[in-house]
Amino acid sequence: MDISGKIIWQHAAGDPNHDHTDLCLEHRVIVTGPGTKSWFAYTSDEKRAERADVRRFCEEMQAGDIVVLKMGLSKILAIGVVGNYEHVDEFNDIDGWELGHARRVRWLHTKPHCLGAKVLTRSTTQRLYAEQALDCVRDTLRRSDDDGCWREEEPLSFPVSKLAENELEEHLFARGLPGDAIRELLDPKGSFVQMANWYWNQWASEHETVCHLVVPLLRVLGWPRQKIALEHSRIDVALFSRLPREDQNLAVVVEAKALHSACLGAFEQAKGYAQQYPKCNRIVVTDGLRYGVFIRQGDEWPKDLKPYAYLNVRRLRSSYPIYRENGYELLGAKQAIHAMTPGWNPDLDLEDGADETASLE
Repeated sequence: MDISGKIIWQHAAGDPNHDHTDLCLEHRVIVTGPGTKSWFAYTSDEKRAERADVRRFCEEMQAGDIVVLKMGLSKILAIGVVGNYEHVDEFNDIDGWELGHARRVRWLHTKPHCLGAKVLTRSTTQRLYAEQALDCVRDTLRRSDDDGCWREEEPLSFPVSKLAENELEEHLFARGLPGDAIRELLDPKGSFVQMANWYWNQWASEHETVCHLVVPLLRVLGWPRQKIALEHSRIDVALFSRLPREDQNLAVVVEAKALHSACLGAFEQAKGYAQQYPKCNRIVVTDGLRYGVFIRQGDEWPKDLKPYAYLNVRRLRSSYPIYRENGYELLGAKQAIHAMTPGWNPDLDLEDGADETASLE
């Protein structure tokens, strides 16, 4: 394949703490943000005020260009041909990052390669000029008989997953959550929603998120203060099914991170704590606004366990079809909220979740 005359870009697949390489390869895209709305909906002033990385991604990059997917300053993950710009709302909640700006990519090479030197840039999206990296791209694609052209594809489309508040209200009420708790959880004038809205554009430490977001949510969901232990051994928040606060009564491990940090990756750390408590069957990882729920169905916490449900308190969803694979689908707000309540009925909710996943297939 001859790439002479083609523009070559480098684009980061996140960072080591927030790696979305799998998403890019599985859905054949590159993504960036914040992308809460389409680039075509930006005003001229908004475009000028946007980060240079985003402007390059949305305006300068063109269909038919070559893109190198990278991680860090020396690792090439994949090489492909770029397509047209799209806005994909489902990418606006990738474990705390809003990555709605997207371009389809026809991946030509997906075998990672370490350059051995830090020749890539720190910018998310930038032209590739480093000769060592360019030589690697040329040598790799020279062995391909692909014509290197972009072939038009249908725009990315996912099943509708927005969750109506009345549907969530009915579900939670049927699961035993009191009406006043549901109102506090969803009412725009309620203290919890107001606090979540205020923090959306703020930064907060792990301790602050626990104090002002995590514990208030747990209180709304029905956990009494006596059953909420902060900094219990090494656990950020430990929830007890009954008193006294003894090991055999610990039901939920909550691992908190700083606001807007990737939280799903904290599961392994939390699992290390949960394994010490035989009756602990739930793990919640959170940055205060987003909550990933993991559940244990057997006697042991499985290796590579996928999250059961996910809640973004500002973006209610019934499920997350972008994570669908081999019969698995990440469930949304209904199951996540119920699983964080003291009276969670695992048999009822797991059966519900299976039905919901089947209906989407």
